[in-house]
Amino acid sequence: MKSATTWSASPMALALNEDNSHFFCWHPREEMSLAGLDTWLDQYVGTQVADLLFCPNGQRSSVPSQVRQTVWDGFDPEQGNDQPFFQGMRDQPFLFPWGARAHMRRWVEHAWLLHRQGIDPYARWFARCRSSRIRPWLSMRMNDVHYVDEPNHPIHDRFWKEHPECRRDPARDAYNGNCLDYGLPEVRTYQLAYVRELIACYDVDGFELDWMRNPFHFKPGTEAAGCVILSDFVGQVRRLLDARQRQVGHPIRLSARVPSRPETALGLGMDAVTWANRRLVDRLVISPFFSTTEFDMPVERWKALLQDTGTTLAAGLEISVRMGAGAHTSAHTLETLRGAGSSLLDRRADQIYLFNFMDNYPAGMMGDAYRRSVPAAAYRRMLGEIGDLDTIACRSRRHVVTSPDVWAPDEKPVSLLPRDCPAGGRAVFRIPAGPAPRELQEGQVRLALEPHETAGQTAWAVEVNGVPCRGIADVRLEPDGAEPVQAFAVPAGALQRGDALVELRHDGPTAKRLIWVELAVSDGEGHWPVAGVEVTSLYPGWGRW
Repeated sequence: MKSATTWSASPMALALNEDNSHFFCWHPREEMSLAGLDTWLDQYVGTQVADLLFCPNGQRSSVPSQVRQTVWDGFDPEQGNDQPFFQGMRDQPFLFPWGARAHMRRWVEHAWLLHRQGIDPYARWFARCRSSRIRPWLSMRMNDVHYVDEPNHPIHDRFWKEHPECRRDPARDAYNGNCLDYGLPEVRTYQLAYVRELIACYDVDGFELDWMRNPFHFKPGTEAAGCVILSDFVGQVRRLLDARQRQVGHPIRLSARVPSRPETALGLGMDAVTWANRRLVDRLVISPFFSTTEFDMPVERWKALLQDTGTTLAAGLEISVRMGAGAHTSAHTLETLRGAGSSLLDRRADQIYLFNFMDNYPAGMMGDAYRRSVPAAAYRRMLGEIGDLDTIACRSRRHVVTSPDVWAPDEKPVSLLPRDCPAGGRAVFRIPAGPAPRELQEGQVRLALEPHETAGQTAWAVEVNGVPCRGIADVRLEPDGAEPVQAFAVPAGALQRGDALVELRHDGPTAKRLIWVELAVSDGEGHWPVAGVEVTSLYPGWGRW
């Protein structure tokens, strides 16, 4: 049973998930020390981060384990990158201009180096969190399948390699089909053993079951039975935490990260509402899978379903913004994060939860120059703003039309964009716009087309909540030279709190494809930002890919 002690999100409402490889991969060797660990953690002190969730695993473990292979198991620090340990992986550039093997080596060697010094980074971070009034959590990835297209990649644990019969459906789905099948008792035994080991090793304020890495846990067609299986699994974890909290003398909360929509979660075997009704979980994190932040998650439906359960609802944001299947992907800016955060908080999400928002994660796009080109102030400014409506108020924000990126097998995927509009056609978008603009704050509807079309060529008529909008000069969405988009001024009073009904009518002679739609709100002085961190991507140079 859940502890009788109640818990709710504090006014510092951000939660941030630190993954299993980031610190080791993206920080230099000289920071693999007690001082380096402390310095990294201290960047979160004094921000809105209330909860730091540390993930110690993918398939392998980044700390010593009796259940899983460590990430350095089989690695020889005296040999080069052509040693047998790395032979199962391609050395493609991808995110890593210096090569994937050199990048993997940083993770493996740095984790090994800390272990050789007798330093457990997670134990050190947990203690540092407590002294800094930040709540430390463990987050376990429940079905990670990175690089399953390389079956001998050193990222894979021995269990996954030696038991192909325990995978969902690799014949029909080469990627997600290689997730482990929780319908099999041996899979549940294997996973629960690592849960038990982590809970016994560390003193934390909370434990998270990350069911979104990856969200496919059962053979297609067995998800209904899977709901019962996962509910029992969550119950077992809750009992382990109950026993552990009696040992450490304080409550240990249980969180679960699940799909953004209740029906999708249920259709994938995650009966999250039952977990809440049974008082098994203290927090649910509704979240996309990977490719984009969902600006429009059904917070209201979740809150109604969770009523009277005492369960906190966190809204999970991803690092990227993508309109829909086949669309380009962009990095967040402060303005897009303010837009997503303000809307979700205004809809009564208890907390904003950040996934993949590591301090220098995209460095692989541009090499070591990243650390010299990005002030830490940009990262800390973001962490000091987007978790509270009061700190977002009067600042510019952007509400972007995006679509969910994960669906249950019995659902038909829907993508709002790109959208083809015939001559004389019309497109309607209901955009959750958060709090009503304050005095002097102005609104803009912005759209982009393929092929590209400027404001001088436009044949679009735009209305917001039934009020016509006037076309104005083009604006650039990103500071990296991307093509400008058309902008339309929203008359004063047309924007109210909550949803904005944006209607686009195409009066031109030929069909057009909409590839981007957003509603932007200016700052409290009616100005659109023109320089500095206000318009700079948190990850400059990432741009569109």
